[in-house]
Amino acid sequence: MEINKIILLKQKKEENIIKKLLISSNWRLIITSFILSFVGIVMIWSATFSTGSLTFVQKQLIALIIGILLLIIFSIINYQLFQPYFWQYTFCILLLIFVLIVGTTYRGTRAWIDLKFFTFQPSEIVKIIFILVSWLF
Repeated sequence: MEINKIILLKQKKEENIIKKLLISSNWRLIITSFILSFVGIVMIWSATFSTGSLTFVQKQLIALIIGILLLIIFSIINYQLFQPYFWQYTFCILLLIFVLIVGTTYRGTRAWIDLKFFTFQPSEIVKIIFILVSWLF
């Protein structure tokens, strides 16, 4: 009897999450995105039709599927949970933007900051901060 009650409560909770997700979604934005994605795929298909290759269309469809999955995942996540770590994320983003502006290019990649004594790669610090914040989270 207890197991059935737990299962029913779990199912009800899952239904509430799905219902909340469906109600709170911005459907105009989602439908517009799907229409634009479909038009983009049709344009890629028409541009590459004469080659007989569907490689670009397949790549775009895979990217669309990945995008849909990420949309679902990020719409379920409560973004307010990240609020205590706002300054860490802001620091990381500013550091990466700084690399784009001031960074030096080495072998075709702009990923280092030249400090005259040594070169510094901020993406490594960003990785460590993200791991630590994820571990604390």
